[in-house]
Amino acid sequence: MELPDNEIERLKTLSQYHILDTAPEADFDELTRLAAYICHTPIAAIGLTDAKRHWFKSKVGFLATEEPRDVTFCAHAILQEKLLIVQDTLQDERFVNNPFVIGDAHIRFYAGVPLITPDGFALGTLCVLDHVPRELSHGQQEALKLLAQQVLKQLELRRNLAVLEQNILERQQSEAQLRHHVYHDGLTGLPNRALLMERLGCALNHSKQHQDFVFAVLFIDLDCFKVINDSLGHLVGDQLLIAIAQRLTTCLRSGDLAARLGGDEFAILLEDITDVSNAIEVAHRLEAAFASPFHLGKQEVFTSCSVGIALSVMNYDQPEDLLRDADIAMYRAKTLGKACYQVFNHSRHEDHNALTFGEASLVDN
Repeated sequence: MELPDNEIERLKTLSQYHILDTAPEADFDELTRLAAYICHTPIAAIGLTDAKRHWFKSKVGFLATEEPRDVTFCAHAILQEKLLIVQDTLQDERFVNNPFVIGDAHIRFYAGVPLITPDGFALGTLCVLDHVPRELSHGQQEALKLLAQQVLKQLELRRNLAVLEQNILERQQSEAQLRHHVYHDGLTGLPNRALLMERLGCALNHSKQHQDFVFAVLFIDLDCFKVINDSLGHLVGDQLLIAIAQRLTTCLRSGDLAARLGGDEFAILLEDITDVSNAIEVAHRLEAAFASPFHLGKQEVFTSCSVGIALSVMNYDQPEDLLRDADIAMYRAKTLGKACYQVFNHSRHEDHNALTFGEASLVDN
């Protein structure tokens, strides 16, 4: 079988149209039927020539979806730039022994226009066939060429749409990657402070519109992280932070948010809770999660955390204020010996405001 000189590039170009093995489409079927009607033939087809097969995008007068390339008339048609007409296949030495000629198909006439792209690659053909020898009038030949141009326009439209869709997909992926980069911590993959504050602001606005909506923020600081980082090295310290981030997520519901604020500080946003007991329950789950050692390569590392809890029922105006109070409660837990939680409360007294803390040891409870 003779191949076009640009066969490799031609096949690459064909793949760019994303048309092989696709479902029938009305635009192509109408052109095929029109070709058969104008040329008064019982058979017509739009076919694309792949490496080893000729696949039919549209067809009239037969059922096959593809045929071996080396026995098709179209394999010859794509070798030339002009319309290929075989008035009598039994009189053409190229086809006299062709199975479509001497077999049950009994093809005696063929006319095919190569579908040549603007870059000069023949993708396939628009062809008409008959069971008897015949000719095409000049008008029929010109009409077949015009129909082939319309097929090419449909193919180009498909490719342009595919390119546009790919560009849109790549842009969406790029934007998603950028958003992920902006809103996530590069080391642990957790949401960062920016995303936490955005979610915290949304929760605060929602709570103002729905009085029964309660949420809490847990501010988490690792105990003795600096000692671990300095004694075992920053690589182990980073591995520890990654492992901690993974354990944090196991303590949460699917809708909760765990974020890394920076260094060894983390935060958790618990939305739509009943009361502070739900936040305290998470604090106890953190205790259980930190009870087991962290296996980092050949190192076995133990650590704990101090937790501060702030509840949305305090009538906050800014999300930063809620995070600040959770931070204050966390520092209170640090001063009480670490490895415990503290709940921030704002109590109104006769002469002044006083900060009080609900105290409970993560170790003892």
